[in-house]
Amino acid sequence: MLLYLSAHQISLFFNEPTLEEIIGVLSLSIIINAIAIVPGVYLEKKLDFKSLAKISFTSSGISGAIAIYLAYQGFGVWSLVWRAIIGGVIKSALMFIVANPQIKIKFSRQSFKELFSFGSKLFLSSLINEIYLNIFYFVIGKYFSVRELGLYTRADGYKDLPSKTLNHVIHSVSYPVLSEIKDNDARLKKGYEKLIKLTMYLSFALMLGLAGAAHSFIVGLIGTKWVEAIPYLQLLCLVGIFYPLDTINLTMLKVKGRSDIFLSFEIIKKLLSIPVIFIGIFFNIKAMIIALIIASATGYLMSAYLSGNLIGYKLRDQLIDILPYLSLGLLLGSVLFLLDNFIAIHPLMMLFCQSFIGLGIVILFSHLFKLQPYFEIKDYVLNRFAKVKKTNFNFHNTP
Repeated sequence: MLLYLSAHQISLFFNEPTLEEIIGVLSLSIIINAIAIVPGVYLEKKLDFKSLAKISFTSSGISGAIAIYLAYQGFGVWSLVWRAIIGGVIKSALMFIVANPQIKIKFSRQSFKELFSFGSKLFLSSLINEIYLNIFYFVIGKYFSVRELGLYTRADGYKDLPSKTLNHVIHSVSYPVLSEIKDNDARLKKGYEKLIKLTMYLSFALMLGLAGAAHSFIVGLIGTKWVEAIPYLQLLCLVGIFYPLDTINLTMLKVKGRSDIFLSFEIIKKLLSIPVIFIGIFFNIKAMIIALIIASATGYLMSAYLSGNLIGYKLRDQLIDILPYLSLGLLLGSVLFLLDNFIAIHPLMMLFCQSFIGLGIVILFSHLFKLQPYFEIKDYVLNRFAKVKKTNFNFHNTP
């Protein structure tokens, strides 16, 4: 309701009259998506990530296809608006159909007392974080041109593909799993270390690899008119490295029930980031992103220190564990960058070659230095392949 009533003032602030109607319709998505929260958490608690993935894929696929059709029919920005609304409706409906949670519509004072002191702090932390993440669009949209906002938004969206996807997967899995062993400090520390190493391995390889291949990625996929977004993407990839790592460290605070530290940390981290916003206003977008890299790195060090102290996985130990994965990421990014700048072939062909060469570098480096996460991923993939092969064999040989 607040967003709906504020739509006119927001459109006046940005001097974009069409925003009023767009915000009015999009405000419905908040209610629609809220409906999916309870059955979604129910599935997460049961560790039924297969169903969650199917629901997400189905809702994104159908709403995305409809949005593309609407875009071709000339609906413009409204194709994206209806994508959000339709995707939310499909996701919420499927959540209830698949989860089938036994919900009773009544207010429980006891549940409120039990959950409020813990949950309210997480809610405030989440609210602060969302405002902070979106304030950069606000600053760029107000103080820079529409084109610069478009370049930044496109680059940020591509950065989010590996970064936020990895971040979402890790948070969805790590919190319920680690919560099951929260009273066993030895197992918790072991699980925490394992998650940190796996996240470092994937995050450094994906983000620095994307930074190295940024030119062929941008030009090959969306054309030369977006070439100015390349330096934005390269810099934002360095920001994206820290998101998944930060998530694991903050998840540990939640697992240990320290939502008070969680909230205090979010407030301190956002206060330290205020200079980033002013740098964006008074200088330029690139300077703002560089300042954001420094702020993200500082935030990671703080979260690693706080969470590590809770279970005896010290910051120094975590930084030592980073080195081999950072080395892999730097090697991968450097090779892909050199390929992009010294070999002149079609960008899509270059991106295809970089993908295979990059995969080869990761496998070779992981074997030479015996990186534990690689062998865990390899074993998991081979086991899954063996199960699928066995299932197909049994199916074809069933009378």
